[in-house]
Amino acid sequence: MKSFWRKYSTILFLSYGKQDGFQTDLDRKKDNIFKYVLSILLPLSTVAFVPGIIYSFHVNLPFLGFADIFALVVLVILTLPIKMPLFIRKVVFLWIAYFIAIAAIWHVGLLGPGLILLLAACLFGVVFFPNEHAIYFAHLNLVILILFAILLYFNVFNWRNFIIREHILEEWGAVCGNLILMSYLFAFLIPYVFKKLQNTIDEQNRLKDKLETKQLELEKALLNLERKNQELEQFAYVASHDLQEPLRMVSSFMEKIDQKYADVLDEKGKTYLHFAVDGSKRMRKMIIDLLEYSRFQRSIQEAEWINLNEILKVEVETFQEEIESINATLILDQMPSILAPKSAIIRLFQNLISNSIKYRKPDVPLLIEITCVEKEIEYIFSVKDNGIGIDEKYQSKVFTIFQRLHREDQISGSGLGLAICKKVVTDLGGNIWFESNSVDGTNFLFNLPK
Repeated sequence: MKSFWRKYSTILFLSYGKQDGFQTDLDRKKDNIFKYVLSILLPLSTVAFVPGIIYSFHVNLPFLGFADIFALVVLVILTLPIKMPLFIRKVVFLWIAYFIAIAAIWHVGLLGPGLILLLAACLFGVVFFPNEHAIYFAHLNLVILILFAILLYFNVFNWRNFIIREHILEEWGAVCGNLILMSYLFAFLIPYVFKKLQNTIDEQNRLKDKLETKQLELEKALLNLERKNQELEQFAYVASHDLQEPLRMVSSFMEKIDQKYADVLDEKGKTYLHFAVDGSKRMRKMIIDLLEYSRFQRSIQEAEWINLNEILKVEVETFQEEIESINATLILDQMPSILAPKSAIIRLFQNLISNSIKYRKPDVPLLIEITCVEKEIEYIFSVKDNGIGIDEKYQSKVFTIFQRLHREDQISGSGLGLAICKKVVTDLGGNIWFESNSVDGTNFLFNLPK
């Protein structure tokens, strides 16, 4: 039954169509209220009019009964899904409301529902028609009630009531005064509420349009940023790849000069030549590292669920020979499974473990502890060692590409490993930092969302 009623009311609602001409959002909402009333009017009007029709003929008021029958027939026609402009339906509906109200007042006066129907007709007019017309319905009620008061004064009616004739005008004035008050309250308050509703709707539409505009701008900016990043990656790849050959030639010819003209060059010349060869070699290594960094960005896989216990097991096997040769100890905590690119996570732990091995204390057995703490919305990982430590003032520098804290002749490296670690963690929505001192070593921490 419920689904049938929903289907019935929906079919009628859609069949009433739309009002012609320009309309505000508020007017369209008023039309929707009217169409909804029409879609449920058939059963409601039957319940409302049939008892009144029976009562009218029972108390010998046939004209009122015929008026009710006429109003019921017209309302039923209004509810049918026939071709009729929505504005015409509104006008006819309101005319019927006033017609039945006036008929009830004419025949039964204060004892019948006429005054209530008159107030309802005013309410319908205020709700269903534009706000600027609302006051006219209150004026119409005032005119109708004044006309009835004049007719009462001339004893036109023969109402069946027990009101003493000399007090009929006082009774009429007392009751109608309240009705006029309510009519004007409806005419002023309901449009005010609708106006505020319209302002809210307009503001929502403005905010929606603004949000859509900002969304389009953001999407455009993201596409532009992605294109720029791709261009930058492509440039880094091409530049580092193409620069290797001329640099290799420079280095090669410098070495040939050193070999062929060693007897001719004095010590200062040999020193200069050595600096040139060494500089070209370091430059070539930096270019190779830049090429590797560019390749790493281009080769990141799609995210997948990976078991970090299995990843670390492979890493231990990778570093097993080196760990044994320096008598190091690697302690692993129980790790979770996370959604991330597998190759990136492998590189992340590989670089951190390699970093701990590289910067160990020569006279102290190396201890590396890898742990994980689960929080509400994230995991916090720790790779801790008892190495030489890092000064806290280098928090940002150590994660920048090619930034190193030691000379090449002290500890070899490229300054690439921690930069890759930062990129991996940042791309996954986390942060990486370290806590360190020269006594306890370094603890690299990073968080990853669940």
